[in-house]
Amino acid sequence: QSSHGRSAQIDTKRKMTGVVSSATTAACGKFGKLWSRGYESFTPLTRSLISIRGKNCTSFLQGLVSCDLTSLPRQSISEECYVSLNDKDDVEGNADEQGKDFKELGGLNDSKITLLRSATFLDNRGRILSDALVWQVKDEEYVLDVSKDSGRVLLDHLGTYRRGRTARKIEIEDITDKGYGVHSIYGTRYIGGGGPDGWHVSIDPRHPSMGLRLLSPPHNDSPLSAISDFPETPGTYSILRKLCGIAEGYNELSGKTALEANQDWLNAISFKKGCYLGQELTARSNFTGIIRKRILPLIIYDDRTQIPAPWLRAGNDGTPLPRLSVVDAATTLLATQNTPLSHVLSSSRSSDKNELLENQEDTETKNDQEMDERQAQLEEAFSVKGAKLLDAESSDTIGEIISPMSEGSSVVLAQMRMDRVGITKGKKGAWSALNKIIVKGTDKTQNRKEWRYLPYLPLWWPPVVDPKTGKEGEISSD
Repeated sequence: QSSHGRSAQIDTKRKMTGVVSSATTAACGKFGKLWSRGYESFTPLTRSLISIRGKNCTSFLQGLVSCDLTSLPRQSISEECYVSLNDKDDVEGNADEQGKDFKELGGLNDSKITLLRSATFLDNRGRILSDALVWQVKDEEYVLDVSKDSGRVLLDHLGTYRRGRTARKIEIEDITDKGYGVHSIYGTRYIGGGGPDGWHVSIDPRHPSMGLRLLSPPHNDSPLSAISDFPETPGTYSILRKLCGIAEGYNELSGKTALEANQDWLNAISFKKGCYLGQELTARSNFTGIIRKRILPLIIYDDRTQIPAPWLRAGNDGTPLPRLSVVDAATTLLATQNTPLSHVLSSSRSSDKNELLENQEDTETKNDQEMDERQAQLEEAFSVKGAKLLDAESSDTIGEIISPMSEGSSVVLAQMRMDRVGITKGKKGAWSALNKIIVKGTDKTQNRKEWRYLPYLPLWWPPVVDPKTGKEGEISSD
């Protein structure tokens, strides 16, 4: 495809979808396995902050969260052994920066680096209320960084269990509107010496693909540029976490078990700590249960687009689904949104240069209009959380939309039956890239249009998933 045609498509997408599409296209920059460099500051409309402080607040929280607050956070699964699909193009010429990203991380013992943990709050049945990022800002003071829809739910939950003479001395406060700031920096893992005085900085504990996480003090006078020289890229987080396969918040996770929501692989669960609310179901699922459903990212497209090679190979002779970095996932997303192969310029055989250029512009305009129509159909079909995904051939329910499609993208998060995507063994045979799905809305209406879907494994999934249990398996010595 010509650079002119490629630029025209990207410009059209930007006009059509705004910052979300810009964030998507930015993923194809030359920053190796990491997202294109930038930063984003969250507003009180998207994130809530809850302060928990006072004597014995650690033991109080320890009984309510699935992670262990008394030990250092577990390190995220490394990407160092991963080879990009475009490794030669993306990494060459960037070795120094990649080396810095990998080797010059601030240590956990660095006084400027704040402990940040991934955690899950469960109800008394062992079902998820919400996930949370837990900042330990002092020995007996924590700040919960949660999705906006989780704020009130967790405040009520914490208040319910603040019982007894000791617990009543613990202060629980919503500090969302008290001037604190929550930020992310993408495209680097380099922390250096931390941030300015009063700032808290850490790598996202779920996976380094999510970048650095920052908590700034109230009414802070230091701009984020004091830490990052990268450009501001609002809207990145929404698409990035979906490409990374991470669901979050009350609306997406409530009612799920911790292992169905992959919290065991996102460093949010300790299976060695003492008792906490909801532990029994979580421990039983881990040690004796079979996990039949997990949350996966899906790239959705129609059957006029060529199926990428990694998915054609998947399912053949036991070949697993592709394992993708966020950049490779974004590249695939863009490729499936491009003009179908059937739309090759018929005018390329013209001998008149002016006629060729005119026909090329007309064809690109037509293709852009078709892209707009296809994108609108996609977003309409996959816009409802809770909608069921049915196998087009058998009408079996094989998944449920957890996080709907963002404007301008074609990726969703869905809780999928793992046997129907070839991760575990089932009666329906191996995964096939020719499989199609139909969306059944929460109001029981059914969109009869059939869609192809590309599930993939994020990098933070374990190297081997046991095909019998759906849990982490052992690497073969062969």
